[in-house]
Amino acid sequence: MSISFDTVRALFSGSTEKGKKMKTLLILDDEVLALEAMQIAMGSKYKLLLASSFQKAVQILENEDIDGAMIDINLQGSDRDGIEFLSLFKKRYAEKPALIVSGYREVPTVVRCMKLGADDYLEKPFDRETVEMKIDKIFAGALRTRVYQRAFEKSAADQQIIGRDAGILRAKKQIEEAASLRVLMVGETGVGKTPFARYSNSVVSDATGQARPFEQLNCACLNTEQFQDQLFGHKKGAFTGAITDKRGLVELARGGDLFLDEIGEMPLETQAMFLTFLDSQEYYRLGDDVKRKADVRIISATNRNLKKMVEEGKFRKDLYSRISQVVVNIPPLRERPSDIPLLLEHFIEKFAGHAKAFNPEVLTTLREQTWEEGNVREFQDAVEFLCLRSRGSEQIELEHLPSAYSSPAPASVEAAVSLPPSAGEDFRRVLELGLESYLDAYERQILQSCIERYSGTLDEMARELKVSRPTLYRRLKRHRIGTREEVLH
Repeated sequence: MSISFDTVRALFSGSTEKGKKMKTLLILDDEVLALEAMQIAMGSKYKLLLASSFQKAVQILENEDIDGAMIDINLQGSDRDGIEFLSLFKKRYAEKPALIVSGYREVPTVVRCMKLGADDYLEKPFDRETVEMKIDKIFAGALRTRVYQRAFEKSAADQQIIGRDAGILRAKKQIEEAASLRVLMVGETGVGKTPFARYSNSVVSDATGQARPFEQLNCACLNTEQFQDQLFGHKKGAFTGAITDKRGLVELARGGDLFLDEIGEMPLETQAMFLTFLDSQEYYRLGDDVKRKADVRIISATNRNLKKMVEEGKFRKDLYSRISQVVVNIPPLRERPSDIPLLLEHFIEKFAGHAKAFNPEVLTTLREQTWEEGNVREFQDAVEFLCLRSRGSEQIELEHLPSAYSSPAPASVEAAVSLPPSAGEDFRRVLELGLESYLDAYERQILQSCIERYSGTLDEMARELKVSRPTLYRRLKRHRIGTREEVLH
């Protein structure tokens, strides 16, 4: 059913709301007169992007930032319909509103559109008051939904960061103060850089009043072409296996944040290409000659010393300066032992499904670990193992701990260890050096003796000494004692 241009022109009029940013509304309708009428009627209230074909609407969708869409279901003379475009729109803008329009009363079709995410339905012919009311309604509804969504996402991101240690609170405060600046998060493997990245995204979303897209990419093991494909996408036929067009992460994250994990692993050639994009925010899909633009904020993370890599020529100095407007150091778990009880209770409830009692010695044993291999991630795995082994038990006991974290009973240790003969005789030296310095020197002598007499690998030596490999390695490094493997190689 067609709509008269003259009728719509006579019925519609618009006025600009001063002091408010105009929302961008995409209108897909195969009737050119209807589009022109909407421009005259609503052009002063909304920034309208008009499309009379499916292909034109897709082009607008891929290259413009859109606040909402008004989609005619039935597109005459095309094998693609508005329902298919609605699906594409919701994949790109899941949280943004869509109003579907039809000249026919098709209940099953309308139900299908609602399931795809349409917010309301409008039947032709319509008058000015109706269409304006419908558009205002879907934007107001979407705003309320985004407010709830932002609150939920910020709360969820905040809850992923478990701890009240001063270092953790300082890192959160830095992210809050950074606002929309580019953030580089530095910390060992497993400290929780991804939750902090999501927290940064939620903080800016909350401040701007709009949910921001969040995409992430691990830079490890990607060559330049793979990185470019992931980041910028490709055109159909760009290479073997490229059977369809593919949108890259910068396009999916447009208007939001792209989190690049392990950025220190990025090859130098890739760094140069990525720097070009950072400076211009412009890019080409692989195999395409169409220049595109994407406004995204980069959040980066690394467990490496990028400043040292810059000095060694392994990381570009100009790229480092671009990604590190704010540097946030996330402390390792061993530096915040006061948070371990909180983490233990949190992960027990997560994996057991409820709060569960535990032997205090379990907590003591866990606090004594260094967690150097994986920090919070390693701790989480250990608690999951605890919950699995303690199923059917009322309380988590020491016997449920993984063998790597078990330790001999104190009595057996005391029986096996005696003071060195010189300790009692050299009490004056202990007083001169101080207890810590004396013990430090004594530890060095023991470790040096172990290295000289033990012929196995460092892993085997750690097992014999009943410590983790990272703990043994860290102590050897602290005393500047080379391992047998290092000496042999």
